[in-house]
Amino acid sequence: MKKSLSAVLAVGLIGTAAVLAAGEGGNDGITGKDARATLAARAGEYRLTVKFWPVPDGEPQVSTLDTRRRMILKGRVLQSQVGPDGSGFEGTGMTGFDEATGRFWYVWTDTSSGGVSVLEGTLHDRGGTLEGTQSTPRGPSPLRVEIRREGSREVHDYWVPGEDGRTVRYLELTFLPAG
Repeated sequence: MKKSLSAVLAVGLIGTAAVLAAGEGGNDGITGKDARATLAARAGEYRLTVKFWPVPDGEPQVSTLDTRRRMILKGRVLQSQVGPDGSGFEGTGMTGFDEATGRFWYVWTDTSSGGVSVLEGTLHDRGGTLEGTQSTPRGPSPLRVEIRREGSREVHDYWVPGEDGRTVRYLELTFLPAG
């Protein structure tokens, strides 16, 4: 179970990108300064609950991890550090705002695969959507993450192409402020 959970987390933990921009409709009109201020507001310690469905419509595997978010690179990027947990899993992600494209970006890697997941998208104060690719044993694969805020909680639903061609949710991450 630990190995499969670690492999799932390798797809791109988006915790740092949860609630980033200022407007309801997306990134329209947000500046780099606004994006950095919103990222900085998300720095801190979090408890992460991970639900992983190894089989669509089956029972999820549930685990918890500690997550630390901090600003790096002169306050331009939010870094998320996850773990290590009892199995030795740990990972790191970075989130920033590309002023040239007006889109948020996210990059993730961890100890389970060494692969890299890269996503970008439109985010607002209540959530958003990031899309891109994740590293898998079969090569790059599409990934969509839908993010929503529920009070102080951040919930991220991960969607991938299923074996039957339909899109399936296989991962849910819930971030709660620690303490």
